[in-house]
Amino acid sequence: MEMRKYLFFYLFVAVCIASLFTSCDEDDVIRSSEANITSFTFDTTVAANAAVLSQPVIDEANATITFKAEEGGDVSALVPTIEVSAGATVTPASGSAVSFASGSATFTVVAEDGTSKTYTVSCSMGSLIQYDFETWATPEGAMSPEVVNPEGWATCNDAVALIKNLGSLGGITYTGEYPVRQTTDAYSGSTAAMLESVDTQGGNIFGQTIPKVTAGSMFLGTFNAFAAMTDPMATTEFGILYDKKPVKVSGYYKYTPGAEFYNAAGELQADQKDACAISAVLYEVENEDETLDGSTIYTSDKIVAMASFSSGETVAEYTPFELNLEYVKDYDASKTYKFAVIFSASADGAAYNAAVGSTLYIDDVTIENEAVTE
Repeated sequence: MEMRKYLFFYLFVAVCIASLFTSCDEDDVIRSSEANITSFTFDTTVAANAAVLSQPVIDEANATITFKAEEGGDVSALVPTIEVSAGATVTPASGSAVSFASGSATFTVVAEDGTSKTYTVSCSMGSLIQYDFETWATPEGAMSPEVVNPEGWATCNDAVALIKNLGSLGGITYTGEYPVRQTTDAYSGSTAAMLESVDTQGGNIFGQTIPKVTAGSMFLGTFNAFAAMTDPMATTEFGILYDKKPVKVSGYYKYTPGAEFYNAAGELQADQKDACAISAVLYEVENEDETLDGSTIYTSDKIVAMASFSSGETVAEYTPFELNLEYVKDYDASKTYKFAVIFSASADGAAYNAAVGSTLYIDDVTIENEAVTE
């Protein structure tokens, strides 16, 4: 009898506990109110996402997400991979094809408790101009068929060709390498550009000074070798016509400064060290014949934007560089501009101050232009 009494008691307790759980309303369960997109990416190995240039950036405070796509690329059916807060759902769902042809799309996240949050995902169309330095050729009008430049670039090789061809008139005999050469020591692909400051001995031809050291240089623009007979600074006609707004120049470099630094007078400067220089300049012109040269490229009041980098440190392995252009004037798409990117193995080489053997390697240069929202 006693045992039966305890059995009824335990059964009563069990029934009460069970009734407590079954009588709980579902609304009494604590549910998360978090409705965030925690990750939004595009798998660029998927063919539908081929036009994507940069992975999206989430601005949680403003519930916005932005990314860049190739100018003219197909963004009508991009497939994002989306992660959201635990227990939440997102519409359109992760892995769904979404059109960004209008420039943006909205995604709504609903939390466990029904709280919702809408994100605006914007696609901006930009363009990249890339140089891999795989193709080299003798430019039209070169001083010598020996002159070979990377496609799309001018170099100081014509200046050295002038010395090789006419140097004997001033008692100068230079038989060494051209300063800018193709090299298989590349960051990627089969070749890169090698810029070396070479010993051209010094002296003069027709009264014009020949530097002791000719700095290895390469730039977007034109090299006018004949201008050397009257004004050496005018040989470098910097810039190409440019109809976009450049914002960044990036690439890979490595550098070794030469051991013997000479000044413009050809005097050894034991206490000076060479440095490489990389710069980008956007400037306004009235017509396509107008140009800035070695004496004006960094000082002209026509400059609209500029960025520069210089280092005298030895960089033994290819290292990324990045120039973010700083605009000192408003960009106006209705105006005419020229854009120059300039590389030099000797930062002050234009003033004939440089070290013999300073060597700069350049590969995989990319110019990023401002993205335009469709």
